Amino acid sequence: MSTSMSRLRTLDLGLAPNLEELVLVKCKDLKKLHLPRRCINLRCLLLTYTKLRTLDIGLSPNLKKFDLQNSYCLEELHMNECQKLTKLKISHSMLRTLDLGLTPNIKTLDLKECDKLIEICTPIGWRKQLVHVDLSGCLRFKSFLFQIKNNTSCSVDESIVVGPIPQLNLFVESLERCRLHPDNNLPNFRFDCVCKEDRPSFTRNLEMLFSVGMCDCTNLQKFSGSICGLQRLRSLDLRGSFLEAIKDFDRLECLEELILVSTTMDHLPDSICMLKHLKHLELSCCRLLEKLPDDLGRLECLEELDLAFTKIKHLSGSICMLKSLKSLDLYSCSSLGKLPKDLGQLRCLEELILVGCESLQYIPNSICEMKCLKCFDITNCIQIENLPEEFGHLESLEALGILLCILMIQLDPSITHSMAFYSTTSLYNSFKYDVFLSFRGEDTRTNFIDNFIMLFIRKAFIPTRMTRESEKAKVSVMSSSDPLKTQSFTSLFSPKIMPLRHGAWMSFVKIIECQRTNGHTAYPVFYDVEPSEIRKQSGVVGKAFCKHENEEAVGKWREALKVAADLAGWELKNVADSCRSKFIQNIVEERSLELHSISFNNDEKLVGMESRINDVLSSLETKTVDVRMMGIKGIGGGGKTTLARGVFDRISFQFEGKSFLENVREVSNASLSGLKSLQNQVLADVLNDNDIKVSNVYDGKQMIQRMMHNRKVLVVLDDVDHIGHLEVLAGELTWFKVGSRILITTRDEQVLFIHHVSLLSDKEAIHLFNRYAFGRNILNQEYEELSIQVVRYAAGLPLTIRVLGSFLCGKNELEWIDAIERLKTIPLKETLKKLELSYIDLEEDYKEIFLDVACIMKGWRKDDAIKAIECCGFHARNSLKVLEQKSLITIYNNYDTYDYYEYVDMHDHIEEMGRSIVRFSHPDKPHKHTRLWIYEEIENVLANDLGTKATWCIRLDTQEHNRKFDLKGLRKMKELRFLSVGAARNQSLPITFQANNLVALEMVGSKIVLKNLRILDLRGSMLSTLDLRITPNIETLKVGSCVNLVELHMHVECLKLISVNLEGSWLIKTINLRLAPNIKELILNFCNDLETLLMPERCLNLIYLQLTNSKVRSLDIGQTPDLWKLDLEDCHYLEQLNMEYECQKLSNLNISHSKLRTVNLGLTPNLEKLKLKDCDDLVELHTPVEFLKLIYINLEGSSVRILDLRLAPNIEELNLNFFIDLEKLQMPNRCLNLRNLQLTN
Repeated sequence: MSTSMSRLRTLDLGLAPNLEELVLVKCKDLKKLHLPRRCINLRCLLLTYTKLRTLDIGLSPNLKKFDLQNSYCLEELHMNECQKLTKLKISHSMLRTLDLGLTPNIKTLDLKECDKLIEICTPIGWRKQLVHVDLSGCLRFKSFLFQIKNNTSCSVDESIVVGPIPQLNLFVESLERCRLHPDNNLPNFRFDCVCKEDRPSFTRNLEMLFSVGMCDCTNLQKFSGSICGLQRLRSLDLRGSFLEAIKDFDRLECLEELILVSTTMDHLPDSICMLKHLKHLELSCCRLLEKLPDDLGRLECLEELDLAFTKIKHLSGSICMLKSLKSLDLYSCSSLGKLPKDLGQLRCLEELILVGCESLQYIPNSICEMKCLKCFDITNCIQIENLPEEFGHLESLEALGILLCILMIQLDPSITHSMAFYSTTSLYNSFKYDVFLSFRGEDTRTNFIDNFIMLFIRKAFIPTRMTRESEKAKVSVMSSSDPLKTQSFTSLFSPKIMPLRHGAWMSFVKIIECQRTNGHTAYPVFYDVEPSEIRKQSGVVGKAFCKHENEEAVGKWREALKVAADLAGWELKNVADSCRSKFIQNIVEERSLELHSISFNNDEKLVGMESRINDVLSSLETKTVDVRMMGIKGIGGGGKTTLARGVFDRISFQFEGKSFLENVREVSNASLSGLKSLQNQVLADVLNDNDIKVSNVYDGKQMIQRMMHNRKVLVVLDDVDHIGHLEVLAGELTWFKVGSRILITTRDEQVLFIHHVSLLSDKEAIHLFNRYAFGRNILNQEYEELSIQVVRYAAGLPLTIRVLGSFLCGKNELEWIDAIERLKTIPLKETLKKLELSYIDLEEDYKEIFLDVACIMKGWRKDDAIKAIECCGFHARNSLKVLEQKSLITIYNNYDTYDYYEYVDMHDHIEEMGRSIVRFSHPDKPHKHTRLWIYEEIENVLANDLGTKATWCIRLDTQEHNRKFDLKGLRKMKELRFLSVGAARNQSLPITFQANNLVALEMVGSKIVLKNLRILDLRGSMLSTLDLRITPNIETLKVGSCVNLVELHMHVECLKLISVNLEGSWLIKTINLRLAPNIKELILNFCNDLETLLMPERCLNLIYLQLTNSKVRSLDIGQTPDLWKLDLEDCHYLEQLNMEYECQKLSNLNISHSKLRTVNLGLTPNLEKLKLKDCDDLVELHTPVEFLKLIYINLEGSSVRILDLRLAPNIEELNLNFFIDLEKLQMPNRCLNLRNLQLTN
């Protein structure tokens, strides 16, 4: 329910228990509001600028948002249990106390300007959720009250007691002191108020305080020593505060983040160099800061240093000792004259920002030693003329900013060529092995490790391993580079492996180093040993180290063991031998899942596939134990195979056998043994046995059925176009073991249950094109407009995008333009070849209908297309269904325009393919083409009188070319079935033209009509008179926007006429349709001068009548039992509407802006929507029968005095705005569905 700017004083909603939303905005006279005692569904309550003094919201357990802003008179608020309430705003009220005892989950509390508020009572646990409190302007506020277990409360006068909550933002301008709760688990406290004390007091036990924020404390001049006593403090934010030199920083031993943005310091104290754990130091906008401490290099953990917008003049050499530094930001340090000579020692630096360093003159050569540098920006460094000679050796550099630099014209091309764009693909492809198995011990290799290796191989991963060290066995130790070629490690720990040699320990240390630095992952397996023994190095482990204490590297070994013991892994201890195989299998399953995920996510060319793959997986439901077969349908080149491959790669490791059969159609049709070879392949793949041979197709079926029955398999059959392919490759679900999945890609919906593949969106298409055209995701700005043209041409088809992207890669702008112009006349051959496969398999009559749609009927209403096709002797409905199942056409509804008819459409490239078939049948001889649509070709045929019987269809748009030519060339086209001529205002057909076979004529703008037509489309013509006597078989009449039409004559019965559209023919005054009793659709919108509409007495088929903006005064619709929608909006002269017969199916009635005085709805019992807006003369609305389906009523601006809606119990929305004369409103006793009630003025 929503009401605004109303003079409503009392509102009683006690009988609306299902209210979900109540919005009363600026109801300034509202003094009383009664809500249901139980309002279970209420989620949002918004009451602003009211005069309510008391409010009881009853039981509202689902209330999430409660807003009482500017409730100036509110003194009492009663709230029952509101478990889901997270936002409460009660600003500018007169509340003295606020009890939040039943609102444990509040996150935002806004009480600003509640100047009489003294205290707040809160429940147990309430502080766990709270993140924002605004108490500004609460001048009398003294304390929070926290309920504790013994039902007592604790409060401290004249201060705020803040308990152990995650984060509290206080905006209290008058607060002078902030005492913290004595509990020791306060993790984050932000003090964002104007502090009036030089040294704010922080008392009580705060040993566990991790974070303090004191932003914009403009009066804070000296830093409180009490804060420096918070030895566990990790984050300190003093941005915007007025500070003198800070001391005692060295006491904050655990500090990791220090933010001093926009402070007034001119230098940093030396004590800051003692923060050995500091990782983030932000000093940006400290505009007085001129120097840094000389010992800053002692901050060995510092990773980010932000000095942007400071007055730093030089950096001391000690900054080069920050070995962990990853980001150095010197943005707009205009006073900075030079960089340290040894800056290259910052080997971990990834980002160096020097934008706007106008005084900087050169870059030190040592920068070329920064092997991790990814971003280097010297934009607007106007004095830098050259980069170091070896700058091109920075292979990891991803982004280089040199805008407005003199060196732009001198930049060596080798520098840009050497820049590497990092991608996960390059990292993934650099791995030689998938899994590295590290193990030692006499009894691990032949039993435990061999099981690992066999399972990994079965999962299609490449394992490498180190053989055990043994005096009796051959030693095979990996090379030092092997770990770097492996993306995952599995290390085995056993009490029998500890007395190892130096080389084995160093290999293990190498693994841990790779895990830390090179993007590898390591997983320990604790084999008959506990992780604590490894971590503490006790027991057998401790004894083993006693033998190595004299070796120099023993410290590294110990450290590596501690790291490994803390990693997530698997523990196998005291497990029977029979269970160990299951244990190994579980480990391999988990690792396989992660490795497959890495492999899949690193394919950069799979644009837009993630969501589509997830959709297929949700339908496959791989965790269920049934056998499931599913198809993926789409047009050629639409991404079906790519999608199936993505699904296969994602889940294949979960199956005992797998096979991906590509190009089933092509292979099976290539030779007589095609199907047999496919059977061989699927058996060889699933059984991992290349020696299997199938003697014939029948034996192959039997063998597949027998071999698959005991295996959980995943089989993908790509490009299946015939049910026979399925019968020999995956005939029945009973062939396969439970849990198996069979996935089929096809263009034919008749093959099996289908999952439709959607084409790429515009965003996905441009993303994919960029990868093929430019080798990256970022769009090249110079080619932006041309790229958009290419993507628009591709129309979401992945095949076309890939082909064009690869073709245009590396070409210049002129070559791009030439290629795009060529596409306008010569379609892409590779795309057409792929799409044409679906056409080739069609039967001859389907082929002809397909070509008609491609050349003429695309965009037609389905009903019109069916009529035209049937007139040519074809079975239209079945034909269109077959074409739709073959993915050659689509049938869609245009609901967005309230048009409920179906339309025929097809993809742009399929349209191109169909038209190419017609043109290539007789190249360079358009007069022999069966269908003509190209202006120049039609002009040539007609001007030279080359017309023949071969031409069946012509679609000509003369408006685009603004030229006129003689249509006399049509006289020889005796087999012409379709003729469409656009903008033919002064054109006329030849007298000798024979129209015996013509079934559809569109002459937009013409002055003529013809006999024997079923479809007549003369929209926009200059006709003044239309006589239908010459068209006795007419079915569809479209004469919309005929601005000169004044007469429509129907002197004979038009029994086949079912659709009439005269929309926009505003001069016609009388329409007589009494001789057209079978009309289904009548559209007369904007016939502005229409005064008389004569309908048949019995119009039994009429479904849709739309008559808007007319001058009709009286309308009798006769007997119309099938009428579904009646729209008479803006008929300002309408005084009488006769509905003498029951309209059982009428669901939508709109008579807004009429002069009707009385409306009786007694004959429309199934009405759903009623709109009588701005009917100023309406005084009576009769509802004598029950309206169970009526959900929407709009009577805004009417003059009804008594409104009885007691027989409409299911109303959801009722609009009675500006119902000035309303005296009595009778609502149903139970109105459970009412959600929106508007009653203003």
